[in-house]
Amino acid sequence: MVVTHTVQNNDGSYGIRWYELRALEKGDFTAFQQSTFAPDSNSRWMGSIAMDKVGDMAMGYSISSSTMYLSINFTRRLLTDPPSTMEQEASIKAGTASQANGDRWGDYSSMVPDPADDCLLW
Repeated sequence: MVVTHTVQNNDGSYGIRWYELRALEKGDFTAFQQSTFAPDSNSRWMGSIAMDKVGDMAMGYSISSSTMYLSINFTRRLLTDPPSTMEQEASIKAGTASQANGDRWGDYSSMVPDPADDCLLW
């Protein structure tokens, strides 16, 4: 099982904390690997993570800062990557303006394996 939540970093920005949990014999879980994804001072939140049938992961999230419009980025982790690491992030959709009203930003996010092959992560 893979899960995420948002944490505050020492510099005041926010990062995505992620965990891979594995089931033990009696149904309890243990943290197999974990890390906080915060490669710079931009804030990241509303993370969503999934793992495919071979153990590769993808994690999407919202990102912004005082110099960056609200955007949507992602990172990934291949089974062969060092434990508790994610690869360099990439943009899904770059923001083009500031949010000037009280509307909510992205109530939901989701990362799921494609049911057709359990390998492609959406």
